[in-house]
Amino acid sequence: MTGARTRLERLFEPVAPHSLAVFRIAFGAILAWEIVRFFESGRITAYFVEPAFHFRYFGFEWVRPWPQPWLNVHFAGVGLLAALIAVGAWTRTAAALFLAGFGYVFLLEQARYLNHFYLVLLLALLLAWVPSDRVGSLAAWWRRRRGGGPPGAWVPRWSVLLVRGQLAIVYGFAALAKMNGDWLRGEPLRSWLRDRADLPWIGPWLAAPWAAWWFSYGGLLLDLLAPALLLLRRTRAVMFAFVVAFHLMNAALFDIGIFPWLSIAATTIFFEPDWPLRLARRPRPRAAAPVAAAPARGRRATVAALALWLAYQLLVPLRHFLYPGEVSWTEEGHCFSWHMKLRGKDAKATFVVTDPDTGERRIVDPRAELTDWQYGKMANRPDLILQYAHHLADRFAVVDRSGARRRPSVRAVVDCSLNGRDPQPLVDRDVDLAAQRRSLLPASWIVPLREPLRPAWERRALRFDE
Repeated sequence: MTGARTRLERLFEPVAPHSLAVFRIAFGAILAWEIVRFFESGRITAYFVEPAFHFRYFGFEWVRPWPQPWLNVHFAGVGLLAALIAVGAWTRTAAALFLAGFGYVFLLEQARYLNHFYLVLLLALLLAWVPSDRVGSLAAWWRRRRGGGPPGAWVPRWSVLLVRGQLAIVYGFAALAKMNGDWLRGEPLRSWLRDRADLPWIGPWLAAPWAAWWFSYGGLLLDLLAPALLLLRRTRAVMFAFVVAFHLMNAALFDIGIFPWLSIAATTIFFEPDWPLRLARRPRPRAAAPVAAAPARGRRATVAALALWLAYQLLVPLRHFLYPGEVSWTEEGHCFSWHMKLRGKDAKATFVVTDPDTGERRIVDPRAELTDWQYGKMANRPDLILQYAHHLADRFAVVDRSGARRRPSVRAVVDCSLNGRDPQPLVDRDVDLAAQRRSLLPASWIVPLREPLRPAWERRALRFDE
């Protein structure tokens, strides 16, 4: 009991705030840069204005994009909030508002789901919680100008451990997700690397037979070992060099946006809390006791909140084990589980709409309505297929003489290939998807994966899919 109490007390010991400050500055700067890229690349219009139909997250079907120019105003506001986080002005308020604003953008289009955008939301929530602006911020400068002193130069240990724990969870579940048969056999990396064989200098190396094994097992070991080896002083420098090399290689080979840069910057949180001072060879400030003297009730509330957060972060990524079948095929429980860059899928989809009164059949090609990137995602994800089937049922509904609105039946013909397997049906072609409700329960209309993974020389090329 005494040992447990001692460990809990250590959570509230004062530590240097400098690693948290570096994390905050990098997070805000990278996200501000990402918002600028949204404007420069035209992604705001391409993703949220041009599509005639948007896929929605379960429970958030009511979320709709602002009409222009208000959507641009919204993005500009989110970028401003990211800048405020970076400079440390009204940091917690800015982080909370950024969470709401970026979360709204995240919910606008399910076909644009990215693991690193989900990570951004989690880290923004943590920045709204932890005291990350004690140094290296406008808030700290203002406190000094007004004559404020300690405890501003210290933070409770739990605030650093919380961010470390969040990143360690991401690394851990990324490693667990890679422990699947396809990844351990070098797929889909073998196909992705082979497609980049024409790159100068490194192309021939990427096409070498050993390259897929090197990248597959190297990525698995890095995710598995990085948190522990980054915490140990003897192995920290070498492990960090591997982390940087790994993310720079990903940035060079794959179009994955800000994720490599955010990951490199965030990984520094595993260093000693005062590492920026040591790097600059500046003296450490003397410890200040007031931070550790938090009221007992506040401590209990903090520990309870940390436990709940940890439970959520550990349980949600495991939920896909409650669903039958291969998660990379069914996609049930795939999102929010840190299954990052693990599958390559090709699919073709058409829909058969049958009039409820006449029995007349209409073949619908979704590419006539969806954008290319929407079609590419929808065709291999059962939940998106179901959403589009409901959309077609509403679109072709008829009103009979009594004024009742009658929806047609909608069936999907989808052939899908996973990691170079031969194509097979993804959903049951005989099931009326318009009559199936969206649910978090297992979908009985998803056809189980039956095609085996053939030897590499027999497989066809894959396109990259997150």
